[in-house]
Amino acid sequence: MNALVIGANEDSIESMRIARKYGYTIYAIDGNKDAKGLEAADFSYVVDINNLDKVFEITDKIKADIVLPAPIGHCLTTVGAVNDRYNLPGVGEKSAKLCTDKYLFNEVLEKSSLRDASTFLINKGDNVKEAVESIDVLPVIVKPRTGSGSRGIKIMSSKKDLREWAENYDVADEDYTVERFVSGDEYGIDGAFADGKFYLVLLRKKINTPPPYRQCVGYISVKPEEEQGFYDKCVTLMSEIGKSLGFINCVVHVDVIKSEGDTPFVIETSARPSGHNLSNFFTPKTTGIFLVEEFIKSSMGRPFSYVPTHTEKMMIRFFDLQEGIVEKIPEKEDMERINGILDYNCNIKVGDSLKTVTDGASVMGRGYYLIKADTEQELLDIASEVRNKFIINSR
Repeated sequence: MNALVIGANEDSIESMRIARKYGYTIYAIDGNKDAKGLEAADFSYVVDINNLDKVFEITDKIKADIVLPAPIGHCLTTVGAVNDRYNLPGVGEKSAKLCTDKYLFNEVLEKSSLRDASTFLINKGDNVKEAVESIDVLPVIVKPRTGSGSRGIKIMSSKKDLREWAENYDVADEDYTVERFVSGDEYGIDGAFADGKFYLVLLRKKINTPPPYRQCVGYISVKPEEEQGFYDKCVTLMSEIGKSLGFINCVVHVDVIKSEGDTPFVIETSARPSGHNLSNFFTPKTTGIFLVEEFIKSSMGRPFSYVPTHTEKMMIRFFDLQEGIVEKIPEKEDMERINGILDYNCNIKVGDSLKTVTDGASVMGRGYYLIKADTEQELLDIASEVRNKFIINSR
């Protein structure tokens, strides 16, 4: 049996390990010759995964039985095209396009009354200064039309903010969406569709930096009974969204806001597992379920389950330290002695210059730590204890 990975980033390595356990030979394709997943595969190919013709030249020879779900961005459309070409389980190309295009995503869900974000589109090449003058909804959030990792996302509270943002452009360098900003706590969802039915595996509460970037720097697992009303509404909403986007059998990652009345507002939905050590580490640690493994088992016709038997109270936290030069870092052994810390992985070194966290790329490479406790406040207190062990010269 052959398993294919399209987009062989570091997060795909654990999926390969699981697939190999079930007897698959692993083939990996990536446009970056240094992609860490290429080394972990049995056979690897360096090719632009946006070029379908080049990809099909390889996949026609491989005859894969499954495309392993992996946390990739707009190249999800390539995964969908490959699944369609060989009638494989997983997301199809049409659904993948709706996931990766923020403007089309909103249009489809608006027609089904599942999302109301008053979205404006600024096309590549448009005069941005003129375009923002027609926007009459405030506050708004500006996003590149495609892409992930919170790249280029900013909140604009006033017309002045929009005009200052527009000053950086003569014409738009890519398509942008500008949509009504919805306030409330942000959450992430790891889940899956099986035969069209949605399963919510883990609800994660986000810890975000302040506006304008609001970059996520940590997640806290939510037990269903802690926020049962919101949890149930998320299941209902995602079940309907799945119908609109055409999800049948696929793993999904969702960003959602808890707005007034515990009403979920979906920011984005993608038919892929979450990255940043979530679906391959945090979700299995908290629920015992590895989404990709269950997807593999379902694809093989084996018994599978996306229903957790338990949810542990845990936090995964990234190193969102203050800006400045690192003068002292704590020893790993000392940190692991702190009650509640289950795992500690820090890549920061003395002398490093830390910048303000503005997107996922600016914080994820620093590492993470995993904490277990009885309550959210205990988790936050332990995280503060960890942060206080660092000495940063911010002069």
